[in-house]
Amino acid sequence: MEPVREVQRVSVRITRTTQQTGESSMSFNQAGDVNCRVEDVVISDPKFPDTLPAIDVNIKFVSINDPSQSDWWRGEISQNYGKGNMATMTQAEITFKTLRKLGFAGDDLTELKTQLEGVEEMCHIKASEKDGKTYHNIQYVGASSYAPQAIDPNQVNARFASIMGTAAKAPAAPAPAAAPVTSNPFAKKGDTGKLPF
Repeated sequence: MEPVREVQRVSVRITRTTQQTGESSMSFNQAGDVNCRVEDVVISDPKFPDTLPAIDVNIKFVSINDPSQSDWWRGEISQNYGKGNMATMTQAEITFKTLRKLGFAGDDLTELKTQLEGVEEMCHIKASEKDGKTYHNIQYVGASSYAPQAIDPNQVNARFASIMGTAAKAPAAPAPAAAPVTSNPFAKKGDTGKLPF
């Protein structure tokens, strides 16, 4: 359908919100990684109306170990691009990457609640200061976005050679042992022992 393709081309700004759903403020009480469960999913008008046309995807995460700790992750679906390391991705690509990580399949946003409620995932909580107060909000969902994948050891030298523009080389053979040094028993004092021939 054409509207689904539109959603895929738009973008999402990742932040958090407590005002979107009309609930009282909630928060985590310390920074770090917290095992959470998705408790609710709400599609709402955008928090920042200057990004119209837009909608927000709001996901409420609750700590599995301490249900009194929870917060909302918010993804804004709009035509904006990300910032910093995400500046080359649309906000839609950024948000759908997170939604896929949570297990959302397809493009029908009305299915988000059905597919995501009860899903367990790690949330990284970051502390920030504002007006003399410390806030603990969801910085990102899931494990760190970077995990190195090892290259097959049999391909490392060939890959390195292709980067450097040289042929892959086999390990160098050991140098031959040096001949033992002997002195000339017929040499005179001051003679270096080197023969002229």
